[in-house]
Amino acid sequence: MKKVLLFVAIAIVSFTEVFAQENKEKEFEKFLAASQEGVYNTQYIDIPYRYFKFNTGKGEAPMLVVYLHDSKGNGQLNREQMHQYGLRMVYDYLQRHNQNAILVVPQCRKDRYWYENYTTLGETMNKLMYRFINDFIKERCIDVNRVYIMGSSSGGTGVWNIVSKYPKLFAAAMPVAAIAYRKYLSASSVARTPLCFVVCNDPQWVAKEKLIEMNTFIDLLKKNGCKMNCTYLMDNLYNVINTSFSDDRLDWVFSQSKGNLPQENKSKNRRRVRLP
Repeated sequence: MKKVLLFVAIAIVSFTEVFAQENKEKEFEKFLAASQEGVYNTQYIDIPYRYFKFNTGKGEAPMLVVYLHDSKGNGQLNREQMHQYGLRMVYDYLQRHNQNAILVVPQCRKDRYWYENYTTLGETMNKLMYRFINDFIKERCIDVNRVYIMGSSSGGTGVWNIVSKYPKLFAAAMPVAAIAYRKYLSASSVARTPLCFVVCNDPQWVAKEKLIEMNTFIDLLKKNGCKMNCTYLMDNLYNVINTSFSDDRLDWVFSQSKGNLPQENKSKNRRRVRLP
């Protein structure tokens, strides 16, 4: 009798897990179907991407939100990068708040990295992304005062790098669970962009030397007058990533605009961003 009950219990658990997985896959396909897809062609590589429109077509230029996936999203099928819980939180936020926005999710190839500082394969990914974003701005008539970039883990490291290289492009940036390495970044450049970032400071997940590196860079940002919203979370890396894109933090990010910069900086941001 005990064996029968055990078998029934195992069968119920297995059925529940299969049912949950099927529902998860259906939800993902539904999410995927809500997006539009494209490919950005460059001299070196093609960059697949997906994007969502929210309340566009009302005569006003929409804001642009760029989301950089983590390493699990690398590939070329234009699907893998959509398996990001943080991305879903940003998507839900824009939908619930009736934002006039376009959310774009490019995909990095498996042999490339968002945070490249050099490459033998033509131009680095942050250079290619700079071109992609600028072309997207022009084609979609984006509000150049409201361009945002965010990402987690390796995608967050990519955010740090592109903000350092191109500090005039974004109204705000949000790197999550990503270490900022002084060797590759300019604190004075990064500090020119308002930052909302979340640091995982659980020593079981982040090495002590990496936290020291992060804290040192944060001190440099403060010395350079960076406007920032910084949070430390003592939790495992996955929970940090899955909870960071909260309404209060996204409220802060999207309240930033280059149109709200100090008077001496406004004249520098009136024109549409041009390709180098």
